[in-house]
Amino acid sequence: MLGIPASDPAGTVYVLTDDNTLQAIKPYSGTLIWSYRAGEPLSDVLFVGADFTVYLFTESRKLIAVTPGGTVRWKRQFTSSLSGSPAASPEGAVVLPMDDGRLIKINGRGRVLWEKPAAYSYTSPVVDQDGSLYISGENNRISSYTPTGNSGWSYHLDSRAQMLALRNDYLLAVTSERKAYCLDIKGELIWESDSLPPGKPVSLLSTPGYIYIVYSSGMIVTLSPDGTERRRFQGPPTDGYAAADSKEALYIFGRDRKLYRLLDEELIGIESDTAMAAPLIGAAANLFSGGENWIVYCYKTPSSAEGWSGFRGGPLRNGAVDSGASLKRLQEYYEGYPGYLYFQMMSQSPELDKRLEIIDRFEDLHRDNQLIEKFPFATLLLIAMAEEGISYASFDGSLVSNSSSLVRIRALNLLGEIGDIRTRKFIIGHLHQEDNASAAVSAIWALARIGFDYDGAATRAVSLAKERFFNDDGVLLTICDTLEEIVYYNGIIPDQSGLHVLSSINSSNAPYGIRKRAGEIFDKFTGGPRLK
Repeated sequence: MLGIPASDPAGTVYVLTDDNTLQAIKPYSGTLIWSYRAGEPLSDVLFVGADFTVYLFTESRKLIAVTPGGTVRWKRQFTSSLSGSPAASPEGAVVLPMDDGRLIKINGRGRVLWEKPAAYSYTSPVVDQDGSLYISGENNRISSYTPTGNSGWSYHLDSRAQMLALRNDYLLAVTSERKAYCLDIKGELIWESDSLPPGKPVSLLSTPGYIYIVYSSGMIVTLSPDGTERRRFQGPPTDGYAAADSKEALYIFGRDRKLYRLLDEELIGIESDTAMAAPLIGAAANLFSGGENWIVYCYKTPSSAEGWSGFRGGPLRNGAVDSGASLKRLQEYYEGYPGYLYFQMMSQSPELDKRLEIIDRFEDLHRDNQLIEKFPFATLLLIAMAEEGISYASFDGSLVSNSSSLVRIRALNLLGEIGDIRTRKFIIGHLHQEDNASAAVSAIWALARIGFDYDGAATRAVSLAKERFFNDDGVLLTICDTLEEIVYYNGIIPDQSGLHVLSSINSSNAPYGIRKRAGEIFDKFTGGPRLK
């Protein structure tokens, strides 16, 4: 058995079976949620993006995007295989390292955002929570790329990096010449350690208190966050499958087909009734593993295999990402960045014309795929522009606008075009407060462009907007179109309120074309009688 299961940020566990089927399993009970049969041989790539899209790669070099509901969103054919594991970007895209040297960034809708033809990532790329990309490239250099694919800094090592990993806002690298490096996100050296043991490093992980380096010989080196060495342990020979949990325990899959745990300077083997495959720490904080008997196991305790087990497993590979990374206040990183003073001045400017001028500039840059490159804080500024349109100051508790609705409309439209899933929470909150119908349409459609709605919050917000704007035909039609987009993107109806609002629009006094549209979408999703 190869590889390990994958998990999405909500805790759902994904496995591939030997008959080329993807299965989604509930993390606490082991219950099958859904399955999707690819119908053609799959590689061992199983990867989950920040927007919960599950990616499969076929032996015929085809990338398949599967929704959280188990339906195929799109397929894209490539001319090259993957050279390593994909990397998830926090705004909802993924970066693919290809055998022919290309780096390709593609979003959840299948659109290629950018492509670097000769990047040659010799390790799997890593992406930080702001979307910047780091690779080990040619000439023993670590290279960075901006979220829009432009070259950033590069740092020359003594030899080629064999492993890369992120630790908060720092980049860790281990080279073939027994050295470890820690760089900050601007490419400046923080520390280096030059006393590592000989051998091939195969895993590099970090917890709040430790940095773990695992070698193919089974040697485990623990470093402090400042790079000083703490201890060495001799574990089982391994191919590098490892995971660390919230208690800072390290789990290793040995070549002897057993799982081992290193905790409190004690290395033990995990008891099981079958040989185990590599470990996965799921988003629900459970430890998962596949067995040689093709059974997926969930460990309730870290030292035994007690817990549920079931469902056939198959060749797998790690691929989960934490989508909980919030939209950071990027100013702390970019106070010295060209244009920061411009940002401060413009964000505080009360003049309507000046605000619209900023949005015009941002729209032009976005069309040229340069917005985040030139103004990394543009999304924050757009949020600030939209936020200022709402005030709670009214005697009857209703919301009133205290600035131009045109600014809010333009800002929300551009947020939707950018499509960053990290802005979703703000847009949902804004929609609950918005009292202008045209601005509400912009907020609703922005949620459609983002698509991602794992918790049903966007669906509920859109449905509630119908109660406030039930006489506005534009709002009603946008609600219909948006719910169709959300269901397409997620593969499921995230919340039953979506069906109820479609049914209510269909039976309302809205124009016939809108009522017909609502009924068609309802029937498309259910095939059953409409709700009353």
